[in-house]
This record gives sequence, structure tokens and C-alpha cells, in this order.
Amino acid sequence: MKNPDERILKLFATQKDFGTVGPYRTTGGWWVPIYFDSRKAFSEPKKLTAFAEIFIELIREKKIRFDVVVGGATAGMPIGLAVALKLKKPFCYVRKQAKKGGLCNAVEGYYKKGWKAILIDDFIANGTSKKAFIRNMRKDGLKVDTIIVALRRPKKKNYSKIRKLKVKVYDFGSLDDLNEYMAKNNYITKEAFQLMNWYTKYPDTWQNDPKKMEYLKNYKKMKKNSKLGV
Repeated sequence: MKNPDERILKLFATQKDFGTVGPYRTTGGWWVPIYFDSRKAFSEPKKLTAFAEIFIELIREKKIRFDVVVGGATAGMPIGLAVALKLKKPFCYVRKQAKKGGLCNAVEGYYKKGWKAILIDDFIANGTSKKAFIRNMRKDGLKVDTIIVALRRPKKKNYSKIRKLKVKVYDFGSLDDLNEYMAKNNYITKEAFQLMNWYTKYPDTWQNDPKKMEYLKNYKKMKKNSKLGV
């Protein structure tokens, strides 16, 4: 399959209210100037079906064998369920932390210990949340060596938090690819493109630059002539 896959990029880019001007803090601990919310794209039945079909193409192309689909709570749950339904496979979801009440489960749903699982989620950055998911899945008796996400946040595949967990990560492009696609097709402004470019190049430090933060402050006030209004 092509990487980046423009079908995935278009599904996100054409979603109404997909982007919200920040800054916002990500799960990985980074500050992002514009937050792109995958959950809104997964809320649309036609889009969700299209996402699932593309994920399934990859599963079949790579000949990935598994017994159960596991969605990462929460963004990975709708796409994981859609994939499971189309493939007629069991579906579960996994939390970063076990539930404190009831059965105190981290993995919810029916499965047997020893089953092989694929983990599905929306994005991956340095792997912080995926590390928690994988450890909980293995602790609860599932075997997992495959993660499939829609997009990765870094340009290069450098998942420092899960490097030692021996898992294969598949994606359909990077946040840079999405940023470039949206700017090229006028879904976002050139100013939004610049802000996101700073973030993807310097995720740990861009927010410490007063000039960049002033640029973001001024951008929030300006009229935005783009398809997404971002």
C-alpha cells in the first residue's frame, strides 16, 4: 500500500470541525498548536466504514493473523469495532489503566488467554499510550505484536517508548503528510501550516520560543480563509 495513503488524508481533511486552535497538550506530553480530532471523523458512518476498509486492505496485504481486534481507549475503539465487524472477528478494548471498580479490568470484552490480538488506534507519537495498552493486554493474557494506526505524529518512525516491546507498527502516513495535504488543498491556511510545521519539527521545544507563541496568539485572532476555517 502507498504511504502516505491520500485516502486516509482526505478522510480526515474533509471532516467538519476537524481542527481546533490551541495550544493543547497531547497524551505524549507535547504541546500542539492546532488539535486535530480524529474522533469527529470516526463519528461519520461513511467515513468510519472507509477507514475500516483501508485498514482491512493492509491486514490482508500483510497477511496478519489474529484472533481478536483490540481498540485503544478511546479513539481506537470506533475504528477497531468497525474493522472487527467487517471481518466478523471478536472485539475488545483496552484502557491505559485498569478500571478501579467492578472486575477491575484493563481489557474489556470476551477473549481467551493466549489469543493473538491486533491493536488499533488513531495516531501514534512516541508510543506512550501504546506502551500502556500493550503491557495491559499482555498482562491480561493476550499476545500482541502488531499495531495499526491511521497516522504517526513524527515524520520518522521513532517510537522510543515501545522500542523494547517487539511490536510492528503500521501506519498510513504522518502528521506532516496530513499537514501538507491540507495546506495544498486549502483545508488549512498557510499560517496553520507554519504552526504545525514548527510542532512536527520541534515537538519538545517550539512552545518555548516567544516569537512562535506570539505568532500563534495573533493567528487565533485573524480571519481564516480555508475550507476548515483553520
